[in-house]
Amino acid sequence: MKRTHRSTRDRWSRYFRPTMGERLASLAPWLRTIPLLILAVSLVTVTSVLADVTTDQPDYAPGSVVTISGGNSDGAGYLPGETVHVDVSGPNGYAASCEAVADEAGAWSCQVTLWDSELAEGGYTYTATGLTSGVTQTGSFTDHGSFPATASAFSIAKNASHLVTVGVTLTLPESSTATLTAATAKVENVTDGGTTDVALTGPGGNGSGSWSGSFQGLCGKTYKINNVTVTWHTTSHTADHQNTVTPAGTVQVTTDACAPSNTAPTVAFNNPPTSADEGDTKTFDFDITDTAGDTFSFVSGFPDCGSEGTLVASSESINNTTQTGTFQCLFPDGLDPAVDSTVRVQVQDQGPLASNIDTTDVTVYNVDPSVDAPSFQPATINCRNSVTLTGISFSDPGVNDDDWNVNIDWGDGSADTSYDTDMQGDQDDQSHQYNTPGTYTATVTVTDKDGGEGSSSDTLVVNQTYTGTWKQPINPNTNTLNSVVNTTKLGRVVPLKVTLVDDCTLAPIDYTSGKDVSVRVYITLTATQVLTDAIEVYADAGEANNSTFCFRWTDGFWLYNLDTSNKGSFGALTQLYTYSARVQVADDAESDGIVTCSRSSAIEATPDALLKMMK
Repeated sequence: MKRTHRSTRDRWSRYFRPTMGERLASLAPWLRTIPLLILAVSLVTVTSVLADVTTDQPDYAPGSVVTISGGNSDGAGYLPGETVHVDVSGPNGYAASCEAVADEAGAWSCQVTLWDSELAEGGYTYTATGLTSGVTQTGSFTDHGSFPATASAFSIAKNASHLVTVGVTLTLPESSTATLTAATAKVENVTDGGTTDVALTGPGGNGSGSWSGSFQGLCGKTYKINNVTVTWHTTSHTADHQNTVTPAGTVQVTTDACAPSNTAPTVAFNNPPTSADEGDTKTFDFDITDTAGDTFSFVSGFPDCGSEGTLVASSESINNTTQTGTFQCLFPDGLDPAVDSTVRVQVQDQGPLASNIDTTDVTVYNVDPSVDAPSFQPATINCRNSVTLTGISFSDPGVNDDDWNVNIDWGDGSADTSYDTDMQGDQDDQSHQYNTPGTYTATVTVTDKDGGEGSSSDTLVVNQTYTGTWKQPINPNTNTLNSVVNTTKLGRVVPLKVTLVDDCTLAPIDYTSGKDVSVRVYITLTATQVLTDAIEVYADAGEANNSTFCFRWTDGFWLYNLDTSNKGSFGALTQLYTYSARVQVADDAESDGIVTCSRSSAIEATPDALLKMMK
């Protein structure tokens, strides 16, 4: 049984257990399809990737050699050793191609040459294809033509205000068809970092010549030209092209060092006045503290003299060298009680930076009016006569103190004369009548609106007078050149009869008046008096009064019998002269009511009686 089984197993073993060769031979058809499957998968994967290729620069001049490169650094999938074909197309029907073999890393490069004419200017595209891998990549570049100008004479300068000026000379050959349209300099701030683009302005025309531009720099900074970008086009290609030119060496400038920062000045009064009378002009000095070399001026509205002061025109000034200043204030009006006026000053430098405001208070006082001494004209009068007070005048430094009240106290108890005026200086004369004898003082008082007053006065003498009325046989002297001269024979007794009135009280003088009435006879020159009145018939005069000067009261008048003989109290009367008989009135010295004919302080009554002795 086992053998049979073994033989059976042996008989079928050749089918169930083939040799290694047989096995490989049976797999050969499948092995031949594996590379194809792998390649198919690769193609499917790679052709779905469109990676970028590069050129050695983005822009070229006509006639340039363009190098186009690619590789697997971006996972493109070029196969080692495969051929990469590149097609290039450009303006004006330009077409070119190149090929390269990828190295073990899949990197490759090839070159094309552009036309050497203006026909080359424009945009280009290219496509790179791996002929085995099927990888496809595209890219582009441009040809803006050759920069037609030469750049030279790069310059950079600054001024005292730190304005930085950049310049470059761009020169076109005579045969050029290009026009330079713009230029921009890139200037680096070497000190702080950063750059500034400065637009340059050219000479016009085709742009050949000097280009320059400026910008405001900062103090103490160094500025350097990095490059200049020039925009241009040609006659046949009007699209803008740009080229960047760079100085051959370092072109830079350093602005001036920064000036010290300005500080505001300070101002302070220097020993200012603290008080003023109205009408005073006061000077105010002040000091300025600030950086040397600054110039100063008053801030608008200053100096200010305060509520009670006025700035004197053109009085304000500043000395920049000594840093001092001055101004004057007029204080036209003071009040009672006095008030303060706040004086202020403020200046500014050339910045302008304003100083502090310094203040000082000035107390302004009212000043009393000043009254001139008036004058009575005349200085002596008889009672019940009118007198004029002249020279009434006053002044007041407070020009705003009106109205002023002018008051005259006549000194006799009568009503004052008072009026208001808005004018200083001379006033109208004033008249007054005094009815009582004596010495009087009239006082002129001027009061301003603030209650300040001033006064001045003058003294007047008012005389006591009496008026006599002569009775017959005497005709009175009227005190004119044609006075009546009473003539009588020498040796006769002439009765002098008179009634008297007190001119001040207007009361008659009789024996009860307490007055002594006497007579005075004296020589008077009456050569020019021509009118005469002879005393021939009259009542018996009675006994002469030769032993006394005293009148006596009788029958309502005063009587004195004058003996014209060469005897008596008056001495000898002669025909050579004219005599005046004058009545004298005096107070009763003894105050006893008895008439004693005291002549002490006697007052002579008017008028006289003139007597001429005849043979």
